[in-house]
Amino acid sequence: MPADLQAASDVAWQALAAHPLRRALLGRERCDALAAIAAEEVLYESRMGANFDGFAAAHVAGSRRRIGRRVGRRYQERCGFAFTTLILSWAISAIVQALIARWWANRHPTEPKP
Repeated sequence: MPADLQAASDVAWQALAAHPLRRALLGRERCDALAAIAAEEVLYESRMGANFDGFAAAHVAGSRRRIGRRVGRRYQERCGFAFTTLILSWAISAIVQALIARWWANRHPTEPKP
């Protein structure tokens, strides 16, 4: 796994730590798979113009929802089964939020996260 993708997976795994039971149910392997997909989608979203710079909270939340939906669809397609429980929805949301915050912090190290 490339270092940047490993760092994204580590950020995602840490973001899930606030809910240890849910995180345990999800597992590190699923977290890594979701983080890889989410990292690609955050990059895609930023390249498509949603760079999160100067956006109102509602716009960032809209980007999070769009990215979350795409991650959910891609994960289901990739795995060939529908693991669409509350755990998966929670995990995708938390992972996408963590990766957007990471994206922001990498580009604006002295500014607060969105």
